[in-house]
Amino acid sequence: MAHSRLAVIWKNDWKTKHTKHQKPSNKWAAESHICGTLSAIFEKVNTNSNLKNSNMKNLLIAFSLILLTSTLNAQDAKDIKEESTKMDAFASKTGTIIKYIDYSLPDLKLNYGIAETKIRKFIIGPDIEYFYQISNEGKYDTKTASVAYEDLLEVIKAIEPLKIESVSDLALNPDYLENKFVTDDGFKLGYYVSKGKLAWYLVLERYGSGNTVFVNDLSVIESAFNNAKQKIEELK
Repeated sequence: MAHSRLAVIWKNDWKTKHTKHQKPSNKWAAESHICGTLSAIFEKVNTNSNLKNSNMKNLLIAFSLILLTSTLNAQDAKDIKEESTKMDAFASKTGTIIKYIDYSLPDLKLNYGIAETKIRKFIIGPDIEYFYQISNEGKYDTKTASVAYEDLLEVIKAIEPLKIESVSDLALNPDYLENKFVTDDGFKLGYYVSKGKLAWYLVLERYGSGNTVFVNDLSVIESAFNNAKQKIEELK
């Protein structure tokens, strides 16, 4: 019965670790399927008299664990590929010469300190792409947003409706309210309202800590983004 109890504990432990996730990932779904399959295998092994106390039972269990590890490793690699940014995808091409050129822009004034901004132009053969980069140096590392030109245009379009909604949201005087625009790469522009105060913020990277910066005045963000758009269009 030891293997049967192991399967139950494993499955229950998996559930405990994942019940707090609001949106299941591909890896989560794979884990769920495999844990269920392994649980069934362990139960089968434990009830099959031909397999009890035999080397075959141990081999079957070992094979199942190897299958679990290899499948989840493959899923990890797939998830990383799916979540790569537009800049990563473009700049990671192989078998060709990759050139990039940086064009500095004025610093973005934050509530605490400044963020460096620039346009990065990538040239790969006949293909050219432009990215607006915002870099904030933290205590341990630097967080950088690389906003593709087409995403920059979408963010700029989102500023006006966000500005309008922020006025009415502030008037609601909620305990807490948050409103944001998110690009495909996970860059965010938004605001939150709490205790009668409104604060604008940018989330530079999809994951990790210290990736959020705050800006007092939306006009500062709007001016910086329009300057970046203008610079890219001059370079084209």
